[in-house]
Amino acid sequence: SSAGALRRVLARSSARSLYQGFSVAVLGALPAGAVYMTTYELLKPSLEARLPGLRFLADFSAGLAAEAISCVLWCPIDVVKERLQVQRDMRGLYDYRGPVDAVRQIVRLE
Repeated sequence: SSAGALRRVLARSSARSLYQGFSVAVLGALPAGAVYMTTYELLKPSLEARLPGLRFLADFSAGLAAEAISCVLWCPIDVVKERLQVQRDMRGLYDYRGPVDAVRQIVRLE
């Protein structure tokens, strides 16, 4: 259960550990969201013009392309966030001093 998981996390570490990687997620979500919305709004009119009478398909295609493009930015950010969140459980495998150190180590080692 969620309550049980919360108790286990708090027993092994602190309340602060619940927010490991949160800053990375917030800082990453903003530019990724901006890329998504910009791409969607740029593609939508041209796709609607090329697919007259198929507005759903045009909107769907614009959203699909926007998601693919924004994932190029979001996925690496999400990797850093998740690594920061699990590093206490993966002792010895990950040892980061913060988000910047995590990026440096991931780029250098992987």
